[in-house]
Amino acid sequence: MAIEAPSAIIASFKKIKDPFSNLQTGCEFTTRLSFVETQLNIQASIDGGAYVDCGFDIISNYPPAIRINGIVVPQDGLTHAVQIKAWHDDGSELSDEVFADVLVASFDMAPPPDPTGVIATILRDRDGVVPDQVRLTWVSDEDVDVYCLDDQGKKRNVAKMSESESSVILEDMTRYGTRDGTVHSYRFGVQAYNRSTNSSLIYADPVYLTASSADVVEPTPDDIAGTAVYTSHGQFLAWLDAQFPLVDTAQITAIWIGALDKIKDVVAKGGSVTLSDFGIFSAKWSDERTRYSNGTYTVIPASRSANFDFSSGFKKGVTLGQVMTDTEANA
Repeated sequence: MAIEAPSAIIASFKKIKDPFSNLQTGCEFTTRLSFVETQLNIQASIDGGAYVDCGFDIISNYPPAIRINGIVVPQDGLTHAVQIKAWHDDGSELSDEVFADVLVASFDMAPPPDPTGVIATILRDRDGVVPDQVRLTWVSDEDVDVYCLDDQGKKRNVAKMSESESSVILEDMTRYGTRDGTVHSYRFGVQAYNRSTNSSLIYADPVYLTASSADVVEPTPDDIAGTAVYTSHGQFLAWLDAQFPLVDTAQITAIWIGALDKIKDVVAKGGSVTLSDFGIFSAKWSDERTRYSNGTYTVIPASRSANFDFSSGFKKGVTLGQVMTDTEANA
């Protein structure tokens, strides 16, 4: 009769990583099982290949656990099936072999070499609606990501290039960053990558490009005519106070704030306030509805929201550039 075999075998795999770089430096295989230390034998097979002998270190007596040494996983960033088996050998008899469940293990590829010779060349600066063009060149035997760092310090991935390519023409990069129509500094960089990790990001020297003017607010005809006035809350209260020089400022402010609070209170409770020649403040209710998402129906309850409708006099007066009453607008 064969001697008793190891039992209750549970294997596990863990990536060993450098605590500073977070790069994988090795593979660790551990197994929990009941065994006799002097009789235990371990072998492992990778991807269905031949079994090879492995050593082990005891890492726990309760529960009994060992670290298995000698399993060499290819450092290719791919997954590999690892089968571990164990048996006892007392020198005269062998036990039955026991197998752990197949483990899926991988060993990350080493970081690719940093790209070299990274150079950014301006082919064309922005001229009105004609966008800028920049040629970026580099030397690398790997696939690369191309990045743009705008004048605000925001980095964007703007291209992916294969290992067979060594240059790219980037167009309209000044749509990023400050868009005020003036010259700003831009940096372009290249980072090599493989299926596991990246190289360092290597930047070319800065180039200076004329930014888009998309964020520049053009003056309106009212701005040009000098009739447009942009009034803050404080400025409006100061104007209101000046209209009533014989009334205390605190009283004017209290009346104004009180009137606004009354409007908000009425609307918050579902009502409305109509101001002649101005408009209607009101509450609007949405209908209850049902939404279907990911196989589940969810009831969206009815909800109240604030609404304001300008009066006909207000709207027509703005169109004509003058103050009008509703009666005048509807005449």
